[in-house]
Amino acid sequence: QVEKKRAAGGKATRAEWKQALGYHGVGALVAKKLVRDIEEVEPVNGRLMKVTFDTVPRLHVINAYAPQAGRPTAEKEDFYEKLQKVIDGIPEKDQYIVIGDFNAELDGRLEEEKQHIGPHVFNPDEGKRERAKAEVQENRELFMLAVIQNDWVVKNTWFEKTDRSKVTFRTKGAIGWDMQPGNFEQIDHVLVPRKWANSIKN
Repeated sequence: QVEKKRAAGGKATRAEWKQALGYHGVGALVAKKLVRDIEEVEPVNGRLMKVTFDTVPRLHVINAYAPQAGRPTAEKEDFYEKLQKVIDGIPEKDQYIVIGDFNAELDGRLEEEKQHIGPHVFNPDEGKRERAKAEVQENRELFMLAVIQNDWVVKNTWFEKTDRSKVTFRTKGAIGWDMQPGNFEQIDHVLVPRKWANSIKN
């Protein structure tokens, strides 16, 4: 798309350049009162980083940005392999939380997922999930594989919120806040090991 526009004498948009270059990045905003408790900041790559806090128990906050649905399967699998490596490197006695954009639309929960996904999912429509493109379904499958493998709880789905507070993605063409699936999605999630799940109150 970028090359076509340049050849025609036009200019590519910033989004098109990002897509062409595979550009991405993650960061962390920390409240001033917590800055002094930061023990380490570990950038893994453009999609993962870990901030460790000197607390009792020690807390690791992992910020993640998973590949979009249209990216190659190998790139998605590599993301989850690297995420798993970060998780495996955390001492058993430490606490951790994984937050970020997983580009994973849940659209409800299967019976076997109910111990991981709460009842408060945006647009709990199994039909939409089944009708989704294969690449969108793949993102959800890879996400849930990681969730189940690590016995995580998708904590943002356990609190009753308005739809406007659940959604984390809005398409460019969406007008107003009419919560129509396709215009709005819930693709960012908060993941926590089951044993620490009750430590998150909201």
